[in-house]
Amino acid sequence: MTSYQKVALLVGQGYDRPQGDMESPLDVNYSKINEWMLERKLLPAAWVRKLNAIHAEMARVAPALEEAERCYPLAATRLEELAATAEKTFLGGFKGEAGSWQKIVKAYERDALHVAEAAQRLARAGEYEIPALVRQVARYQQQMQETERRTAAAHKSAAAARAEYEKTCTAKGIKPTATNLRAAVEELVQTLPAALLRAVESLRAPELA
Repeated sequence: MTSYQKVALLVGQGYDRPQGDMESPLDVNYSKINEWMLERKLLPAAWVRKLNAIHAEMARVAPALEEAERCYPLAATRLEELAATAEKTFLGGFKGEAGSWQKIVKAYERDALHVAEAAQRLARAGEYEIPALVRQVARYQQQMQETERRTAAAHKSAAAARAEYEKTCTAKGIKPTATNLRAAVEELVQTLPAALLRAVESLRAPELA
């Protein structure tokens, strides 16, 4: 078995066997796509250097683009948007900005660099970005659980405080449902003179003489 066969194997399960001149489906390890293409001479040996040159050209044509935004899909989209109104040269190519993006797209497609770039990004996502997102989601879930726990504890404390408040108000003769606690307390204070008078009269009662 050659080295590229170790990377891309014919799928024997989950697919019907191809008939006639149909191509056999391939199961290619996502992190080995570019290696597999190199060994089959579907990519030039200097594909990394050529891809970097394309990215540099994109940075020149569109300086505002972030490094992560410089990719074949964006270049193809820009070309499609500009092609509708762009002028053409006598050879059929585009002039101006559309011409610059056309050259970039052709450079991508000439050596299958758009495939290599997509494979490179897929490998990076599978090895680093997706696991990082999974860890981030796990942290967020843990934070949510902790927040829910604290919220439940706060609700429990609030309920206990409310019960104690109602108990204290009832003991003091104040309605727990009073919306104006200050007014309720002032009303209670106004009953003190009468209560004191009753206490004095009780002390003057004959049975206490």
